Amino acid sequence: MTSPHFSSYDEGPLDVSMAATNLENQLHSAQKNLLFLQREHASTLKGLHSEIRRLQQHCTDLTYELTVKSSEQTGDGTSKSSELKKRCEELEAQLK
Repeated sequence: MTSPHFSSYDEGPLDVSMAATNLENQLHSAQKNLLFLQREHASTLKGLHSEIRRLQQHCTDLTYELTVKSSEQTGDGTSKSSELKKRCEELEAQLK
């Protein structure tokens, strides 16, 4: 008694139905994964934009603080910025 030879290419109606169901499941899974990634991406972008705004505000605050401090007068009437610039020039001259 010989048994019939079945190859992977011999697909009956049941095999086609199972393959279609499998593809539908894969499609559904891929769609769910895509939706998850889109939500995560949106959440990450929102967090990054928030961090950018926070850092911009911090930079603005520091710039203001630096401006205020550099415009304050020292005892001899020169600004702190001018004083520091002069000190840098003196140190550079010593290096030469």
